[in-house]
Amino acid sequence: SVSIWERGVSAPPRHVQETLRNLYGDGPSERLLEAIRASIVISPNPCALLVLRDGRPVIDARSQTGVLGDTVECQTETLSSVYGDEIEGLCLNLVESGLFDGAIRTATIVCNSGPDGRQRPVRVSAAPFSLDQQSWWVRIDLRSLKMDDALNLSGGEMPSISIVPSS
Repeated sequence: SVSIWERGVSAPPRHVQETLRNLYGDGPSERLLEAIRASIVISPNPCALLVLRDGRPVIDARSQTGVLGDTVECQTETLSSVYGDEIEGLCLNLVESGLFDGAIRTATIVCNSGPDGRQRPVRVSAAPFSLDQQSWWVRIDLRSLKMDDALNLSGGEMPSISIVPSS
């Protein structure tokens, strides 16, 4: 009955869920995800929304501003093609540490990176989230740094990764 669905005791059968979705449209979670994607796409700052596909973080949505402050137009939407190989490699390290399974609350990367070999010091802030405890996304924000600031943030060694675990 509907009351046990509302209380979360059980879920309706898949065909009923699809019928309700078709009747009433997307739920609050889907609308929130679309709002997050839209905020990223229109952002004047370099940022992206990542999803996990085949064990690798890939870009689901991104702003058009690159880490070098330029406009990035890419045919492929890989982290390395947009932000550089170093960022992609360090994000893979974070995946192994639980970036897409709820083990990490936030993470910060400080490294030299950029597309096409044009590198500069950057800070990447990563914030994972889930709307249903099954699918995870990660919002990343990138900021170019002066070398002195990058070395201060990283404790003098680059690249560096700092993780705040989930409690």
